[in-house]
Amino acid sequence: MRYRFIDGYEFEAGTAVEICTAIWKSMKFSFRSNLQEWMDANASVMGEGLGEPLRTDTPEHHVEDMLTAGILREI
Repeated sequence: MRYRFIDGYEFEAGTAVEICTAIWKSMKFSFRSNLQEWMDANASVMGEGLGEPLRTDTPEHHVEDMLTAGILREI
């Protein structure tokens, strides 16, 4: 499937891990050393900005919450 992140980045991915990894790797100034650290940081920034918590226990939950919040959209 094809997706668009809130910053306009468009990409294709088939799994939640691929979605999260694509977004993480697209960020020029991401100093996170692994996917879990990126999800935690993304949840903190995006969740606080929207006033909605983003789960970080699994990539599947993180993607589900980003889709619900409108941070990520299927295109």
